Amino acid sequence: MLAKVDGEELYLDDIYVPENLHGSDSVEFLNHMVQQWIIEQLMYAEAKENLSEEELDVEREVERMKRKLIVGRYEQKLLGDSVNIQINESDALQYYEDNPEEFMLKDNIVRVKYVKIQAEDENVAEFRTLLRSDDAADHSKLVRMSNENALNSFLDDMVWLYFNDLLKEIPINTYNQEEFLNNNRFVELKKDSVLYLLNIKGFMIKDSRAPFPLVKDKIISILQARKNKDLLKEHRNKIYKTALSEKKIEVFL
Repeated sequence: MLAKVDGEELYLDDIYVPENLHGSDSVEFLNHMVQQWIIEQLMYAEAKENLSEEELDVEREVERMKRKLIVGRYEQKLLGDSVNIQINESDALQYYEDNPEEFMLKDNIVRVKYVKIQAEDENVAEFRTLLRSDDAADHSKLVRMSNENALNSFLDDMVWLYFNDLLKEIPINTYNQEEFLNNNRFVELKKDSVLYLLNIKGFMIKDSRAPFPLVKDKIISILQARKNKDLLKEHRNKIYKTALSEKKIEVFL
């Protein structure tokens, strides 16, 4: 037994101790949980002394909460058992066109290719040339060389990235992102023994509408949630009508 308050007992089996806690950490955690339990018992005892009979009667509230939890679980089961209708890209695109105000950028975004290599790498000149090229064969060669020699790289210039995320990889110092993006296409900078080569293929400034590919997954989630809501509404209406037809419902208003 770990503790006792007014006849209520706490045992080690009553407390879940995370497996990754050992030694002094587990002891500290256990002490904290025991203190929490003791305070809870004391508060409960004090509450019983100071609340009225009506205030102490929580059975109806507990039952209402229980029903909500059970209904919620059943609704999740209904959605899980239902046929998962795929959201068409055309529907997602239509939502995108109909609701432009929902997809305004809060940050600048870019499409880029970049490589991070040793400054003394013998292939620096070739990396520069290949990064500037739009030729498919050059791109394949750039991918191969990056895999073999680059410290890090990102070469899919069809993917939109947040510029702030790019700055975590490439140490660009700028106080005005918009001005930088408007005035730079190929960027080369050196820090210590590392050379960064960056080709900015496209950008969009914050407060403009985000491109569809960037928000497509978000839109699909919105439409999926709507579909789930409609399915549940349809099921509720169905069981209501069935109950009416079977005279299981009586309303006294």
